[in-house]
Amino acid sequence: MSSYITVIGGVNNSATHVSGIVQVPASGLSGTSLASLQSIVDVVNAAVANGQSSMVNFDAIAGKTATFAGSSSSGGIYEITNTDSTGASAAGTANNIGVTVPSSANEVVVQVPGTVSVAGNGYTSTYLIGSQSNAVISTNGSAAPSGNSGSNPNQIYDLGGNTTIYAGGDNQATLSGGLDRFKVLTGNDTVLATGSASVQAGVPTGYAGTLDFINSSSAQATVLGGHGSVTAFGGNAGGLLYGGTGGNNSLIGGNGGVSLVGAGNNDYLLAGGGGATTSALNNDLFAGPGNETLMASSVTQNNLFAAGSGTDIISSAGSGSQAFFAATGSATMYGSTVSGATNTYFFSSSLQGGGGNDVLENFNSKTDNIVILSGVNIVSVTGANNGNYPTGAALVTLSDNTQITMVGYNASNLQKFVGGSIIT
Repeated sequence: MSSYITVIGGVNNSATHVSGIVQVPASGLSGTSLASLQSIVDVVNAAVANGQSSMVNFDAIAGKTATFAGSSSSGGIYEITNTDSTGASAAGTANNIGVTVPSSANEVVVQVPGTVSVAGNGYTSTYLIGSQSNAVISTNGSAAPSGNSGSNPNQIYDLGGNTTIYAGGDNQATLSGGLDRFKVLTGNDTVLATGSASVQAGVPTGYAGTLDFINSSSAQATVLGGHGSVTAFGGNAGGLLYGGTGGNNSLIGGNGGVSLVGAGNNDYLLAGGGGATTSALNNDLFAGPGNETLMASSVTQNNLFAAGSGTDIISSAGSGSQAFFAATGSATMYGSTVSGATNTYFFSSSLQGGGGNDVLENFNSKTDNIVILSGVNIVSVTGANNGNYPTGAALVTLSDNTQITMVGYNASNLQKFVGGSIIT
C-alpha cells in the first residue's frame, strides 16, 4: 500500500465543490494502520466533495490562501500544503512558517515539506501531520464555540515527521516514526508511539496534565510526568518513564528494559508487565516521595529497586541479581525466590540519611546478603514483636538508627553480626 494518506483538495471545480487530491506522506505506519486512517479521512473528503463542508488551503510556499465554502455552517478542513488552488505543487520547502488555524476548522492537515508552527484554534478535532513536515503544534484546547462541531479530545496523527506537540485540553495522539516530542499542558491525553517519542507532562512548570502513553515502537521512549499523573507502557523497546508529582502513576515495562521513576503517592511501578514474555537484562525502579509499589515479574532478569521516603512495598520475581536500596521511609521488601536468583539489600546513610524502618519478608541466608555502607554498623539485634510476626522476627538496629526487621529469624542466631556491616 502506498505510504501516504490521500486528502481532498487543490482544484475548485464549482462555486462550492472541490476535487483533486493532496497526498500526505507517511513513514513507519503499517498497511493496516494506513488503511484505518484513510477510512477516517475519507469521511471528511466526502463531506467536502459534496459541498457539505468547507475547505481552506494555505499554500505555505507561495503564502496564498484559497477558500472553498461548503453549504454547512459547521467547521471544515484547513490544509497547510505546497499546493495552490489549481492543484499545482510548488517546489521548495517551508522555512519556519507560522500559521494560525481559522476558527471554523475542525480538521487540520499539515502536508508541506519543511518547518511550520501551527497555533490551533482550541477546538479542532483532528490533526494530520505528514512525514516530511517538521511541525510544532499548539492545540490550545478549549470548548467549541457556537457553529463549530469540533470538540475535545483532539485526535492527533503524526505520520512520521519530527513533530513537537504542545497539548492543551484533551488529546489522543499517534506518533509514527520521526523524533517526536509531546508536551502535555492540561487535560487528559493519550499517546500511542510507533516511532521515537519524548513525552513531557506538565511542561512548562506549573501545568498539570494527565497522560496515557503506549510505546508500540521498536525505539526507546522518554516520558517525563511533570505535575500531572501518568499511565505509561514501555512496550518492546522500553525506555525512561517518569511519573508525575500528582501521584497515582502507573508505569509498566514490557519486553524492553526500563527505568521507572515514581514521583507521587499511590504510584505503581512494574517491570516485565503488560503480557511480556521476556524482558531485557536490566531494569531499574525508583520510588518517589509517596507510598509506592515496585515490582518485577518472573519474566525479568536483573532488577534494581530504590525505596523512597514513604511507605513502600517492593517485590521481585526476577531470575537474576536483585538489588534493593533502602531509604528514609518504611519499605517492606520481598526478594526473589526463583531458582538461581540472588537478593542483596543495601543500607547506607549517604543514600538514605539514616533512620529508615524496613522489613525483609523472605531473607534467605543461602542466597541473600545485607550490605551496610558509609561506616554504619550493626549495634544490636533483638527480638521483634511476635504478635506482628507469628513466625518470629529479629530486629536489627544500625548505628544511624535504621531498623531492619527480618521476618522468620531468631535474634540469637544473628548476634554474631553485631559490630559488623554485613549479614549473610
